[in-house]
Amino acid sequence: MNITNLKYFVCVAQQLNITKAADSLHISQQALSSQIAKLESELNTKLFTRKPELALTLDGQKVYQFATTVLNQQQALLEELDVSDSLTQGSINLGISYTRGQAILPLILPPFLDKYPNVEISVVEESTTQLESQLKNGNIDLLIGFSPFKLDNVEAKELIKDNLTLIVSDNLLNKYYGKESKDKLKQYQETSDIKVFKELPFILLKKGERIREAVDEQFKKRKIDPYICLETRNIQTAFALASQGMGATFYPSMYLLSESTLHQSETIHILPFKSSGLTDSIAIAYYRNHYLNNISKAFIENSVEVFKKLEEDNNLLN
Repeated sequence: MNITNLKYFVCVAQQLNITKAADSLHISQQALSSQIAKLESELNTKLFTRKPELALTLDGQKVYQFATTVLNQQQALLEELDVSDSLTQGSINLGISYTRGQAILPLILPPFLDKYPNVEISVVEESTTQLESQLKNGNIDLLIGFSPFKLDNVEAKELIKDNLTLIVSDNLLNKYYGKESKDKLKQYQETSDIKVFKELPFILLKKGERIREAVDEQFKKRKIDPYICLETRNIQTAFALASQGMGATFYPSMYLLSESTLHQSETIHILPFKSSGLTDSIAIAYYRNHYLNNISKAFIENSVEVFKKLEEDNNLLN
């Protein structure tokens, strides 16, 4: 028996409708029924009668009184702790993928720690699937990743919309198109049609990656058989090689914010790849059933503000 079990049970007891209760809890009916069944098994009693309609048994009524008392006491305790919850100290366990962390953490951690220098932040870098499991289990407080999340019962705040861009260097354009380079560039800027650059070599992520799937789909739609000069699982490697003129590549606009070379070089063109249809929302999330301290709330608010300002100041995301 745990707080989550009791919350689920109380919701069903109050609504006496599995479908409505599951919807309000943002979980599947099957998952909710499973939780109720586990609680009944643990207590070795039936909590509900199912026919002719859902209703509490006598034991169910006793458990309902107990559960509401426990949940009310928990809420009272959290509110009392909130009063003394200082924003000058505390800790946050933050989950984020390794690649995404390279782009996002340098943008949000320094300004936050400047404001709250005594806060301890622990970063957990895993796959999104592993991080969602850790968020549910309470091993991490916050998770930054693609939204919507697959995990039920999650509250998320959007940080930024992430679109694909096409990275191509002047060196590459001149090598393949010579005097026609400027015309080719203008043509693509007007049409956003990758067929304009069908002769170029491409540096792509390996098959199975989301970006690769979106790019392959566009090549197929336009009946292009691209020359792929290199495949990699590292998006930064693809960008670095494309910036040197080895080939063209596709790069998430979010990552451009942390690429200082883009602001120093005049030989790299960042072009929209709007036809890909791949637009993701990067969000910061927490699990609704877990207590969220004030310092974590402040971290969410500060992160949202950082990206809001970046969107206003930086046109790479448009």
